[in-house]
Amino acid sequence: METFKLTLARGQKSITILEETDFDIFYAFKISNGLHPDRARYRGWNAQSKEYGYSPDGTVYNNANLLSGSVDATVDLTYNRTFYYPQLSLWDQAGAEQNTGRYWMVFNSHQTRSNLFGFYQGKPKLLIGARLSGPQLITRQQDDINKEPACADIGVTIPAAPEIICGFHTNATNGIYL
Repeated sequence: METFKLTLARGQKSITILEETDFDIFYAFKISNGLHPDRARYRGWNAQSKEYGYSPDGTVYNNANLLSGSVDATVDLTYNRTFYYPQLSLWDQAGAEQNTGRYWMVFNSHQTRSNLFGFYQGKPKLLIGARLSGPQLITRQQDDINKEPACADIGVTIPAAPEIICGFHTNATNGIYL
């Protein structure tokens, strides 16, 4: 069984993708045209190194002990090699959001009126059986087809769920904010 539902609503800047499958799925789509992103931000728990996120003061991102308010991690995107940033967190318990978060925002920091591309997980109840699933940011030196430099993609992975965990299929819902 496989279901793919793409929802667009008039006047809204969000797209919702709902998938239900018995199969392993991976697809990617290019987001760098018109965006030319050099930075990203996410809200998570902490990062292992500055490559995966840093705080506004320049230190390695650690949001774990902020009682007065949370801050986003900033990531300087790299295009010198193909780099797969971690997938979004699946509404994990506190502390499990390392090097990633529940949403990402991708943008060009050198433009004053830059476009913004965001992606996030959908409703928790629609993530039934989802393990190692969801969107992630991918940066590459060049587009494999057009040979354009500095290519950014969103990759979506949905593995078939093992029967012992949740039956025969996986539900996953993801959102894109334009």
